[in-house]
Formats: sequence, structure tokens, C-alpha cells
Amino acid sequence: MGSSPSLFLFLQHSVLRLHKMKMNSETTVLEPPLLPTIDQLIDLEIRVTGEIEELKNEIEAAIPEIEAVSPESSVGDLSRNSIVHIYEMAVDAQNRREARLVKLEQALERMDSGNYGECEACHEGISWSRLDARPEARFCAQCVLEEA
Repeated sequence: MGSSPSLFLFLQHSVLRLHKMKMNSETTVLEPPLLPTIDQLIDLEIRVTGEIEELKNEIEAAIPEIEAVSPESSVGDLSRNSIVHIYEMAVDAQNRREARLVKLEQALERMDSGNYGECEACHEGISWSRLDARPEARFCAQCVLEEA
């Protein structure tokens, strides 16, 4: 899993970000976010790793199901429009699983590199509540709001 080096790098970056926030306290409008603890990061890394494995299994299991409802296959009494609709829904669900898998794998890579939890826009810490809800988050809530 690589927890020790990645957690050390994350903590090192967090301390630097907090120091930077303190230095710029005159211009800081919001309170600094509650950053994750080491235990929370370990739990999150385990959770993300587990979800990655589940998604891989779901993706693999869905392949024969998608092939079974492809428009080229015969599905008894269903109309061609119904078959196409079911097929499109199955493919859409598979695409969502694959996209989520990519995002979670990228989050795991950021954990291993020590960049996890740092907003890609402002380079401040992403709050624990946001990371807990969306482990793949790359931007802090403030930057997401400003972008909207």
C-alpha cells in the first residue's frame, strides 16, 4: 500500500500549507479546513483500494451482461427499441464505473506521491469532510465554488 512514505509526504506538505496560511492570515477569509489525520488517511487509502477492487470486479462481471443485451443478439419478445435502450443503459453504467475507477486510481497515485489532499488550483489543503465524501477530489470546496 505504501502508507508510510506517502503519509509522511502528505503531512510534510500539510505543515507547509498551514504555515503558509498563518503567514497570509491577514488575507485569509475562510478558516483553514480541518485536514485529515494520519489514521483517517490510512482508513481512506484502505477504503479507496477496496473500492478499486470492487469496481474492477463489477466491470469484469458486466462484460458478458452487456454482450447479452447487445442490439445484435436476440432477446425473445423485446422490441428492437427496448433492446437498444437496455444496451445503452448498460454501456452507460459501464462507462461510469470505468471513469470512477480511473479517478480512484489517480487518487491512490496522489496518495503514494504525497500530493493527496492538496488542491490543484490554490495548493491549499482539501478538508477532511470533502476527501471523506469524495476521495477522488482534486480541488478544495472554495475553488469548486469559485469555478461554478
